Amino acid sequence: MAPGLWPATTLKAQMPMIDAVGDTGKFVGAILAEPVKYEGKTFCAATALYSMEEVVAIMSKATGKTVVYKQIPLEDFKKSLSFGHDIFGEAFSYPEEFGYFGPDSENLVAWAVQNARGRLSTLEEYLEAHPLQLA
Repeated sequence: MAPGLWPATTLKAQMPMIDAVGDTGKFVGAILAEPVKYEGKTFCAATALYSMEEVVAIMSKATGKTVVYKQIPLEDFKKSLSFGHDIFGEAFSYPEEFGYFGPDSENLVAWAVQNARGRLSTLEEYLEAHPLQLA
């Protein structure tokens, strides 16, 4: 996949962000602390959902550099791949049409955040603790 190029279908898609090392345990800890309460439940573990435009704005602010989100047509994205054109094209298009975790993604993430044990890191806080090194 060409770096920095995303198909046009991801413009409005909301993607989940999580500090995998710092925050995953806060979701797992909730389940381990009250296994009966969470039996059969699914944690759509993320701090929040972000559009690509929001991500690049946060990256720009964090680095002091202009980060640009460049949309390309889905067909051009597929052509940029060395294999799996249709599979990856559909996979990257899925969140736009159905939501990352399905049609109720916002509520599912909000529920997971409310049930996590401890405060989760925002993308801004993550980038402050783990600065990006842009060329």
